[in-house]
Amino acid sequence: MGKETLVISILIGVLLLFILFVYVRSLRSFSNKEDNRFNENLYQYRKTLYVLFVLSIGTLWLAEVISIDDWQRLVILAGMAVFIDIFVFTTPTIKKIWKTEFQAYDPLKTYIQENSLIEEKQQDKLNYFSQLLQIAPFIKSDIEKKQLNFPESLDLFLCYYADTFGLRVHLYEVKAKDIEIEHEPIEVFIKTIQTIKQTHTLDWGSMPVNLAVNDEGNTERLIMETLWNGDIVALDREEKHGKGMAHICPIFVGENHTFILFIEEIHQRVYEIDAMFITNLACLFCFLEDQNLVEN
Repeated sequence: MGKETLVISILIGVLLLFILFVYVRSLRSFSNKEDNRFNENLYQYRKTLYVLFVLSIGTLWLAEVISIDDWQRLVILAGMAVFIDIFVFTTPTIKKIWKTEFQAYDPLKTYIQENSLIEEKQQDKLNYFSQLLQIAPFIKSDIEKKQLNFPESLDLFLCYYADTFGLRVHLYEVKAKDIEIEHEPIEVFIKTIQTIKQTHTLDWGSMPVNLAVNDEGNTERLIMETLWNGDIVALDREEKHGKGMAHICPIFVGENHTFILFIEEIHQRVYEIDAMFITNLACLFCFLEDQNLVEN
């Protein structure tokens, strides 16, 4: 192998290794949505590409592999560097060639726009939740004028948040139907969950998304334990019923208030943050009720 060929091969190998390194970094960033280091360092990668290109040309010049007479080869090499920068690193969306326009689909741009809208919506929810926390005592006073029983009052209070963001809350009180017979709290709790499952035609085997599902029998026991421990269970009903996401949220406030909330989407998607906010609002309302009982 001649000196010329060896030097060119080494320089091309260095460029290829750099491109491979950047490609691997982009794959890691794509697989991990929270890792944004690739996009943050993309400008530095592009600068590094051109630095390597200039160093390569300089090395070839010093090694007397190329000269000014090889201008055609230099133009081709420069074109390759620009091509790599445009179509590998920046990846532009071409929508128009001369007078012909194309309707291009840019998945990255769509993903960024969707996440931006979700982030704005989450901020709106956080602000509204904060407002409800501050005016909850006044809302409760207005609800008390309607002379409803406590579950109905709680349901009406939760509708302030749910109706604002296109959700629906089904409130289930964990209470034995036959008060003359003693029941263990866990038994009544399990029966209430089974009622929710039948009412909303839930499938424990395929719908839970935040639990490790093996088979429906083990999953049902896992769901009962999760809810009994006070954790939220998220369900994806899109494949089975086309009804989107839903969340089952347990409410434990002292010995007087035990409820289970079934939150489903009507006009907008229900996120875990919605389930957390509504659960906290329910707990707050129960605390306010207990406080009124103590004062009276």
